[in-house]
Amino acid sequence: MTFVHEAPFTKVHLQLAIRWAKFLFRELSPNLYYHNYAHTFGEVLPAMQEILQEQRIEGSEFYKSLTLAVLHDIGFARTYVCHEVAGAYLGRVNFAKVGLPIALQDWFDIETAILESHPLRKATTDLSKRLKDADHAYLG
Repeated sequence: MTFVHEAPFTKVHLQLAIRWAKFLFRELSPNLYYHNYAHTFGEVLPAMQEILQEQRIEGSEFYKSLTLAVLHDIGFARTYVCHEVAGAYLGRVNFAKVGLPIALQDWFDIETAILESHPLRKATTDLSKRLKDADHAYLG
């Protein structure tokens, strides 16, 4: 990952996140019934899209939010305990491998939101709040 002062999130970031998530979800235990491909792509991603549409969010923030929705549970591919920390790390490592420029603040925002997705953590940013809403949209 190449950190820069400003580099907007784009569709390319989202496409890479989707590719990595699909790959990592294949490594999940079949006994993991909730935090899996269907949860991320069938529940969280559509819920995030709906939230973004309702809030009229576009551009870089739109792609950053969707990328976050895709990456938020990838840590389960490595561990069940503290999967949020593992997910934040995996996201950083995977983006670093391709050298795609990301604004440092944008990456901090994503890592913060992933870490704050833990049920006992409070969402402190709009991005974190959107993720919590999307992640729990199935509750109604």
